[in-house]
Amino acid sequence: MKTLLILVSILISEVSIAQKYATSEVILTAKTYLQNVLKPELFSYIELDSNSYYEYKNFWGRRNWKRILDSKRTKGKFINAYEIRFTLKHPDFLYAPKTYRDIYVKMDSALNLCERIDLKRIPNFLTEDSTANWLTPFQIDSIANKLKLKIPVKPISLNLTYDNEKEEYYWMVYNTFYQEKCFSDCEIFHIKPSTGSIEKHFVDRLFRMHCY
Repeated sequence: MKTLLILVSILISEVSIAQKYATSEVILTAKTYLQNVLKPELFSYIELDSNSYYEYKNFWGRRNWKRILDSKRTKGKFINAYEIRFTLKHPDFLYAPKTYRDIYVKMDSALNLCERIDLKRIPNFLTEDSTANWLTPFQIDSIANKLKLKIPVKPISLNLTYDNEKEEYYWMVYNTFYQEKCFSDCEIFHIKPSTGSIEKHFVDRLFRMHCY
């Protein structure tokens, strides 16, 4: 009985000092930080990623992650909200991979912003003005098909890629001219999204992972 009373006392003590929030408060705070750095018309295209998480410590001191949308209140002792992310769903940028359209709002245990919100992957035509100056995937495909290419064995493919060092985007165009089970030989072009100019052209052999 004495042991049970001690455990109950510890539990009450732990619960009383645990930092908890309404999950709606965490989300609203994150949105407010984001609203402060985005112009209103761009902010209107922002949506919370349903797989946003916060970190907490349970009764036994073990750290866990939980989806912010799974309950009305956070669990245990709130540690941080480093994985609260929003997706930009602007119609002029929907062709980009989702990972390039994700924006993270990282908050500490007191819901203070602990890192500057990184907007580098949002194109300037969205953050600075409202006029899109990027060529569409269809236009890039048209440019690629006018190039003097080796005879392809499959349709040309496009992939929008972000260069972290240069902090700029380019279209990566693949022209596969030879293919076997575990590898393929490709002509690869880097095309600038705003002008359609060819920035790089080379040939490479690409290998399939886990191919036997």
